[in-house]
Amino acid sequence: YAPDGERIVYQKYSAGQWDLWLLDLASGSATELTATPYDERQADFSPDGRSVIFASNRTGHYCLWSLDLSSKVWTQLTEEPGNAAFPSVSELGQIAYVLEGDGRWSLRVLAAAASTEIETSSNRLSNPSWRPGGGVLVFSEQGATGASHLEMAVLSDPPVFKPLSGDEDIFRARPVWPTKAEFIYAADGQLWRRGLTAAPRRPVHLFAALAVEDHEPPTDLKPLDTPGARVPLGINGVTEAGDGKRTAFTALGDLWLSERNELHRLTDDAFVEIDPAFAPDGKSMVFASDRDGTLQLWRLELKDRHFRRLTEGAAKPYRPVFSPDGKHLAFLETDGFGPWGPARLRVLDLDGGTEAMTAASGLLDPGAP
Repeated sequence: YAPDGERIVYQKYSAGQWDLWLLDLASGSATELTATPYDERQADFSPDGRSVIFASNRTGHYCLWSLDLSSKVWTQLTEEPGNAAFPSVSELGQIAYVLEGDGRWSLRVLAAAASTEIETSSNRLSNPSWRPGGGVLVFSEQGATGASHLEMAVLSDPPVFKPLSGDEDIFRARPVWPTKAEFIYAADGQLWRRGLTAAPRRPVHLFAALAVEDHEPPTDLKPLDTPGARVPLGINGVTEAGDGKRTAFTALGDLWLSERNELHRLTDDAFVEIDPAFAPDGKSMVFASDRDGTLQLWRLELKDRHFRRLTEGAAKPYRPVFSPDGKHLAFLETDGFGPWGPARLRVLDLDGGTEAMTAASGLLDPGAP
């Protein structure tokens, strides 16, 4: 937040790098501040709100920079060996940040163009945040096991350090201060409120409300247990050929092709077909089916309607996709019942038989490759 509370500066990942954006809360309009081929991230406002301070790698490594919001002039604030990160600006204009180099992290404060080291460690230090009024910093330190804890640094001479928490999975983002006595931070998958005393953390609960228009239920629907025939509806796995002129999908457990506004039923049997995918040349498609008793991948030549099985084994493949050259097939595979179990990503050389290569395993709820 800007000091006036009317704007937010944030980072956005686009086209392979991070840029800074400015959001005006009254109008809802967002303005891109740094459209560069480099990374700009972890921004904070100056005390007067006229500029933002951030980390950028435009010199080949991360240094601290300042951007004047009116003139758009960039000013480099640090030039040290290593990478600077997580700048946090106090009400007095002091900038706390973390400097990493040669496997060590140091907590530093930049004031009057001079940088002072407050703490150094072989553990990762991150996300320092100034207590309102200055003079006190809260930051996190990650140990060798991967767990992090919070510490407070009182900038006396010498500095005094006090642990504020035990091990937590702390998200590396700057804590915010609703008052001088407590701060809010993200850890263990949610937001927490913690004081500077030894009191335990308290969760910050988030709620969202949605107004739903009330409708009377329809009166012409038959109960599900009413005897008699029913018409099943719905299509799945819609895919389009590369020429854009044909569409394949599955419905009623069978494979269908829509071409020039004509519908062709490619299979009509007791087996299930799912997840069709066109070959790049459009002459064939691959789909998953249990037509030989187990779920496997099959290839269908559209000209002569010839079926050929591509995989074999106890595992269940699904969601196949061709490589652009048509020589390889990537697909997901699970040992469980249904696609929601842990899956593997497999790649099959279509000229090399039925043995596929495992590219990744232990995937939970993966999307189509």
